Amino acid sequence: MKPDKLTIVRNWILDQLESGAVGGGEQLPPTRDIAVATGVSLLIVQSAIESLSNEGALYKVARHGVYVHPEWQERILQRNVFLFDPLYELPYKRLLADLLAEQLPHLRIVSGFKKGVFELRTTAWLQTHHEEYACMSEIFEALKGSTSEFAQAPFRSCLVKGKLMGIPIIYSPWVIYYNPALLEKAGCRMPHADWTWDEFTASLRQLRRTTDGRRLFNWKPEAFLWMNFILRNGGGLIGTGSEDGRVVIDSIPTRDALVKLRAMLRENGIANDPSVDYVREFIQGDIPYVIHPREIMSVFAEAGFRDWKVAPLPLLPGGTDTTIQATDIFCMRKECADVASAKTLARILLSEEFQDFLAERKYGIPVRLSSARKSVDTQCPVDQLFMREMPKMTSNYSLSSSTLFDLVVSGINDILETDCDIDTKTQELASMVRIFKGLEKKAKKRREQKASAKRALAFSEAYHSDHG
Repeated sequence: MKPDKLTIVRNWILDQLESGAVGGGEQLPPTRDIAVATGVSLLIVQSAIESLSNEGALYKVARHGVYVHPEWQERILQRNVFLFDPLYELPYKRLLADLLAEQLPHLRIVSGFKKGVFELRTTAWLQTHHEEYACMSEIFEALKGSTSEFAQAPFRSCLVKGKLMGIPIIYSPWVIYYNPALLEKAGCRMPHADWTWDEFTASLRQLRRTTDGRRLFNWKPEAFLWMNFILRNGGGLIGTGSEDGRVVIDSIPTRDALVKLRAMLRENGIANDPSVDYVREFIQGDIPYVIHPREIMSVFAEAGFRDWKVAPLPLLPGGTDTTIQATDIFCMRKECADVASAKTLARILLSEEFQDFLAERKYGIPVRLSSARKSVDTQCPVDQLFMREMPKMTSNYSLSSSTLFDLVVSGINDILETDCDIDTKTQELASMVRIFKGLEKKAKKRREQKASAKRALAFSEAYHSDHG
């Protein structure tokens, strides 16, 4: 299916923005030049400019022309599809683009925008930004057919107060991939099903003799990495024992996890180095460990890389055998004015064709059960490990807003990257979170009171109108 002429012009203009040909605050080429470049009439070019101006990507200056908004990257355009940016290019990006061209040619996968009306996001992002998105329960109910067609676990990560705020397409537990040749060369004991934190740190010390600390494993100050270690030590951020949850950032298990993690990083000179392409260097045989979910196997297969093995994350003494669930989730922003396209896009992502594509490339575990069965070889030791780890997954960071998430993540990263006293800092961070949650609760109560008063006023006005 060919895109309509309005879409052709919109895409041409957006190509100029995303390629950097026209920057924020700069003037767009004259309307006649755009018409010539696209082979479309002046009237349609003007309509395209008008639509992009209405959505905030462009703005007009009387008698001077059309300009690109300085913050165009932050705008949410009705036809944009945003894909989150992992450590590598998503293997399904090309297929999705082809399917959109066939079925939804007015939609565009964007590269320069930071948001879209439709998005593929991660677990932590959706859970902490859920107020920005529309409930997708009705869309999924209309598409799913039998509930037996899809795994249930990944959908729980998308539930917020009983509402389905996104539709998962794949999921996976976190594991550790290792290069047996590098470990053998360093005299390290190979990871095994029940290996411990002490065994892991001992291997890092041995590898440190010949390997730069920045290249021992893919350390980044990100929640998806340190949260796994906090959980496996029996700690957490906010508990789930009550409606709002009890803050446990300053609990003994959480503090102990941060002590162990920071000591391991310091002892081995491990630091975040954005210049290191961990995936590429692991494939090249230069990095011994990579902590990652199953999705990375698609990159290994594409590169023809086979010199790796996999093990569960190390166990911490007195902790719990659990990991954070990694999920790719389809979300629809509240600004969406085209629910029909959302339904079609959801149908594409959950289709047998798309899910089988993910299965063939071993990109996570597809949510469609028939595709998952095609992806998993029950006789393969690697897949056996993933099957054992899947029941141990948890998907709840218990951080209810993006502000709270940023507060906690910055606080934990500060603890790990500085010489601060961990007991004092966790107490301070926990106190700030408790204050924030208290204010958040009061603000919610005020909103509910205003809404209740508004409903009462509307009822009163209706009553008096009916009774003279």
